[in-house]
Amino acid sequence: MQKCEDHMSVEIVPLASMPRRNYCRAAEARVDYDDVARRLGARPTRGTFKDGLAFPKRYRDIGLRLSTGRFATLTQTEMRQAVIEIGLELVDGEAFYAEDLEAVTSAMGLDAEHVKRLDNGFRWL
Repeated sequence: MQKCEDHMSVEIVPLASMPRRNYCRAAEARVDYDDVARRLGARPTRGTFKDGLAFPKRYRDIGLRLSTGRFATLTQTEMRQAVIEIGLELVDGEAFYAEDLEAVTSAMGLDAEHVKRLDNGFRWL
């Protein structure tokens, strides 16, 4: 695990080591994924998912352990290369913690105005 000392206590963790919890897209940012990975000192995991189309789609993921004990993911898909999807843990299947998003965006080196919270029916605590 790599610790990002210059950011709010965030550790890079392999996705295979992340606990099975309910993660969901909470926000997105239009920023260069490679720049963020370098800033965090992370090597993204690469994967492929199939959606029934003739060509498989590729994605890259970075797993983060937050100081709260919760986890987050930073994902870039082949279809949306200019966007980083920020996945957070759902609380009781219905809400996200705003402090988790703040910790992730701080570690990414982004200001709040560069991050768009998704209106996906979940509450923010």
